[in-house]
Amino acid sequence: MKLEVKKLNLKYPSGEKALSDVSLETDGVIAVVGAEKSGKTSLLRCIAGLESFSGEVLLSGEKLQNIPAECRDIQLFFENFSVFENKTVFSNLAYPLKIRGEKFSEIKPKVDSVALDFGLYDVLEFKAKRLTEDQKRTVALARLFLRDAKFTLLDDPTAGFSKKASGEAFLRMKKAALKKSGVVVYATQNIGEAFEIANEAVFLNFGQVKQTGSMEDMYYRPNFVVVAEAFGDYNKVEATLCADGGKLFVTLFGKNITLAKTPEDLLSEDYIGKKVIVGFRYSGVKIVSSSATENGGNAYRFSEFSSKCGKYAGKVETELGDIFVETDEKFEGEFTLSVESAGINLFDVLSEGNLTIS
Repeated sequence: MKLEVKKLNLKYPSGEKALSDVSLETDGVIAVVGAEKSGKTSLLRCIAGLESFSGEVLLSGEKLQNIPAECRDIQLFFENFSVFENKTVFSNLAYPLKIRGEKFSEIKPKVDSVALDFGLYDVLEFKAKRLTEDQKRTVALARLFLRDAKFTLLDDPTAGFSKKASGEAFLRMKKAALKKSGVVVYATQNIGEAFEIANEAVFLNFGQVKQTGSMEDMYYRPNFVVVAEAFGDYNKVEATLCADGGKLFVTLFGKNITLAKTPEDLLSEDYIGKKVIVGFRYSGVKIVSSSATENGGNAYRFSEFSSKCGKYAGKVETELGDIFVETDEKFEGEFTLSVESAGINLFDVLSEGNLTIS
């Protein structure tokens, strides 16, 4: 089963474009990544048949525009989920199967199984109004995994959970989603969740596709600065792009860095001799504990540290702006900075698009 979206365009009632020529395809789980107001919800609503748009949405080659929304065999989870407050958790979970005419003997094992998967088994006989908000949200989410619909659309499903419950909810949902036989479109602002649940993704920004492909490509080979920065560990500075003897280089922190790319790899050699954006991950910056004179670079010190997941991010105030360096421990003393050339990306100063041929 394959979902295809081709050149989809959607306008708000005001005339402003919500989506511009959005295309994607998948036969499994795909993540749609983007910040708030990037167009994720609008895209899911178009796929579900809840919006009028131009373009095509096809499932296994069949145009979905020809099929009413209620006949598309689709499952949805949007932020404004609902449960039946005066019904039991069991009844809430069983509802989508009951309205399809399944017998109780068929429904019960499916509900029991999903309840176990989502940590709801012990509250099956509770009325929903007795549950916490996290539990109610879990019930609405678990309902989607009772059967294999042709496709399932999830719109930031963990965003409304408390911080304590969101991680567990995601792990339960990820396990269930990867077992589904239909297409799953997982829209999220959480780049970590997208990385874990999908091998392929679409990055949206203000209704435009900035990159499609693997999450790994987006991390190491971003097409735009906005894609690179979404992962949260990205430095960017402006420097002059130079060429010498068929090699490209930039001067960073008092050192010439020879790049892995050559002039032939540039979209245009007109960029040589001009200012460009040079981007690189925190982990791509190396410190050398020695004097600037010995290492041929400028001398710096860390001004502050933050910690996350057992690593430190050290802040360095440089002539190019603040730079962050990933370290295993807090480092005292003077040092010089170097950047691994393989991890450097080059972007246009105005469009912030990548300057090199993929």
